[in-house]
Amino acid sequence: MMGIGFPELMIILVIIMIIFGAGKL
Repeated sequence: MMGIGFPELMIILVIIMIIFGAGKL
């Protein structure tokens, strides 16, 4: 994970939330 910034962290967090949401469905 090189050159990771705050925007990238937010995008990763949103992707994880979507994956968990889809898994719960």
